[in-house]
Amino acid sequence: MPENAVEMLTPDPTDFAVLLIGLPVVTFHLPALVMMALFGLPL
Repeated sequence: MPENAVEMLTPDPTDFAVLLIGLPVVTFHLPALVMMALFGLPL
């Protein structure tokens, strides 16, 4: 159990990379998807 707790507390480089890449993708594509949903449905 202590080993797993230490692994959970220590930041994983891969997780940091996923956050670093995923955050801009979500923040930039989410408004685009919302705009497409709002303007794409009436058309």
